Amino acid sequence: MLAVPSAVEPAVQSVAPPPVVDVPIAPEALELPKSAVAPAAASVPKAPEVPVEAEQVKMKRLTIDIPDALHRRVKSRCGQEGVKMADVIRGLLEGRFPES
Repeated sequence: MLAVPSAVEPAVQSVAPPPVVDVPIAPEALELPKSAVAPAAASVPKAPEVPVEAEQVKMKRLTIDIPDALHRRVKSRCGQEGVKMADVIRGLLEGRFPES
């Protein structure tokens, strides 16, 4: 016999969140490459103006889940160094997966 939901109790299916996978991360993987770290502001020469057309690269969005503690460390360190999290993570990915 089929169970028919009554008007009082709506048919709701709960969806379990994805499992958290604890992947060990080598400490050196958390170190920022020198190219991603901003040197002291006094020693940074101002970059020449580049036309907007020359800078445009087609981008894709990548969404990942990371532990809250790791997110806080990355955000804090990027804030201290005055760099964007996206730029640092993009640099890490470029270093790990260089164009051949």
